[in-house]
Amino acid sequence: MDLNAKDEEIRIVKQMCLRKEIASKRYDTDRFVAFCKAQKEGGEEIDNWTLEELQEMVVDFKLKYNDLLKQSTGESFKDKGILEDTSSVDSADFEGLSQEKSVNELSSDFDQSDFMIESFMRSATDAHERRRSTIDMGVKARTQMEMSEMVIRTRCRSIERGPVSNFSNVTVAVVDAKIVPGSFFSPNYVSYSVKTEPFDWTVRRRYSDFQWLRMVLRKTFPGYIIPPIPEKQTSGRFKQDFIEYRRVFFSYFLASLLQNEIFRRSKCVEIFLSVVDSGLFKARKKE
Repeated sequence: MDLNAKDEEIRIVKQMCLRKEIASKRYDTDRFVAFCKAQKEGGEEIDNWTLEELQEMVVDFKLKYNDLLKQSTGESFKDKGILEDTSSVDSADFEGLSQEKSVNELSSDFDQSDFMIESFMRSATDAHERRRSTIDMGVKARTQMEMSEMVIRTRCRSIERGPVSNFSNVTVAVVDAKIVPGSFFSPNYVSYSVKTEPFDWTVRRRYSDFQWLRMVLRKTFPGYIIPPIPEKQTSGRFKQDFIEYRRVFFSYFLASLLQNEIFRRSKCVEIFLSVVDSGLFKARKKE
């Protein structure tokens, strides 16, 4: 599925606008989507709105939301000190986000966003390194008995058996991939279909799900080598050759896991391969 570059840029501008005016100001995003859905058929899809129409929806939603809060609490967002007075919100708030923006202007906006993201990531990395240093010091300070007990608990988890470990001829493959259009507050992403036999399990997973599986295995089995997954990439991730490269890589990753008896017994591997419902899968990941 090839996405039109211009349409994709416009969708990103819409999402940036909504994150700025709704999500970042702590309005209820689910209520906003429901509000848009009530206005017209297909209103829950961001591609069914022009940027100008979304600007009007944001203004109307803020006014209505503030009125509802004032009726129920006697206070406006401004009185509560949570948000700015929304009665003054108008289309001027969206200056610089016109749908007729040129590609060059959009690119400039994205470059500025990239700079902010890079700065944030550097700060996050520094904080992560400090935390890691602290954790390493704590681990070294543990007594030999504590370390032995941790190893015993890990071994106990590893011997639990499940459906995957009870069959010797289990096979898994990532059979296809498709681009899923973004919503009001989320970007496009690639969904991969994972099929496991002989159970006839077919689930859809995205890149972050593969990241989660590998992370959990590394934490659960610290002494084992976990097969790699493709590195995260932002640019060009919707190109067909790159999607196919990832599909093959993910198939190799999962097949390699099932070759190890310890990983075959892991509960997180079973959850990854068998839970179809996306909501239930998210809940099981938090267990």
